[in-house]
Amino acid sequence: MSFDHPGLAFGALLALLPPLLHLLDRRRPRTRPFAALDFLLRARKGGERRFRLRRILLMLTRMAILAAIPLALARPHRAEAARLAEAAEGPKATALVLDGSGSMHYRRGSQDLFSLARKEARRRLAELNANEPATLLVCTASAGSPASPTEDRATLLEAIDTSVGSEEHADLASCIERAALALGQSDVPGKRIVVFSDLQQTGWDLGRSPPMVATPQGDVRPELEVVDVARGPMPNLALSDLIVSPSATVGAHGYQFAFTVHNFSDEAAANVSVGLEVAGQMVARGFCDLGPYETQRKTLAATLAPGAAAEGRKTTRFRSWSPCHGRCGPCW
Repeated sequence: MSFDHPGLAFGALLALLPPLLHLLDRRRPRTRPFAALDFLLRARKGGERRFRLRRILLMLTRMAILAAIPLALARPHRAEAARLAEAAEGPKATALVLDGSGSMHYRRGSQDLFSLARKEARRRLAELNANEPATLLVCTASAGSPASPTEDRATLLEAIDTSVGSEEHADLASCIERAALALGQSDVPGKRIVVFSDLQQTGWDLGRSPPMVATPQGDVRPELEVVDVARGPMPNLALSDLIVSPSATVGAHGYQFAFTVHNFSDEAAANVSVGLEVAGQMVARGFCDLGPYETQRKTLAATLAPGAAAEGRKTTRFRSWSPCHGRCGPCW
């Protein structure tokens, strides 16, 4: 068994604390004969074995809890026995699909989700056998068809390291279909698709039929593996319904920008900042507090330079993200 954070696995040694504390705290009582207690002591010996068994079970439970916490934080994955069993099934041509949608720019600590997806893709590529060809597809709105699966690991690693996401929406169901088409170009009988995503609900069309790989022997349903790089819920805020209209109250060349701020998460969002930039300069800013699944209409205004053409786009620090954990994996 291997771990994503092997250093944390050493925390399982904390399981030795209960027996050590028991040994250190043992006290040897002095024997003082007292005739009046002899009868009570003989009656107590009958239940001593039952109490000793309870104490042993309690200590084992404490040891198991102390060992389980660091092992869970170390994130064990893919036991060697499972890998050997998979290898016994035969090699598989593998398509690695990186979710390149806008929500993957959300940062977890010092890295954004897309960087974490690339890291997971490199790890997954290293786990493949030497005779298992692979291909890479970065799923964006303008994604094309991936190349034929190859065993050239250096080329694949370079493609992973140089891949970039986008600010746009991505249709992961369509990308998975294109990955299945690419796997059909490989003579290896086994087929596998590994998707690295934050499981944004709007990126998955669960109404589609399962992807199939065309082979000389007929269509084959590939093995589908979904890796959640977000590793849990994220802030889920979004902007929608943007309306731009002239505003005489602002000035002769004034415009107002009305939009709706959504909170799609189970937790409240306080001091949500929304701003209006013109030519790279922040000209208006507002704040709002949103409860769980609450929406709020906001309006910002600005004066544009006379005679100048302006081109705008909607951006937000929090990407619209609706998790489909449990309903989305496996997706078909």
